[in-house]
Amino acid sequence: MGTLNGKSASIRLLRDEDFQRLCGLASEVHRLKSGVRFLIQAARLVAKHQDSESIEMLVRCASMLGESTVLPERTGHGTFELTAEDLADSPDAGDIDVDNIPRPSIG
Repeated sequence: MGTLNGKSASIRLLRDEDFQRLCGLASEVHRLKSGVRFLIQAARLVAKHQDSESIEMLVRCASMLGESTVLPERTGHGTFELTAEDLADSPDAGDIDVDNIPRPSIG
């Protein structure tokens, strides 16, 4: 992981594998948050109305949350590499004159 610090923002650079894992975990948290919200509403309903239907709804919400499977995580994409054929199609693709790339002035 790396960090690029600019004047207006900081940008984090992650490996694709790490990004996919974090994205999967964020989706899982969002899904659990919705389930917990339903569970809290069912518990409030039982607090107000202690009938068998309300209690059954609370038990179902709790069991659904506990039985839900973990979402799968993606492994990401393969690495990008230029083949010899790609380089042959574009003769100057591998020749980059680094010294002549315009750069912002400092100061």
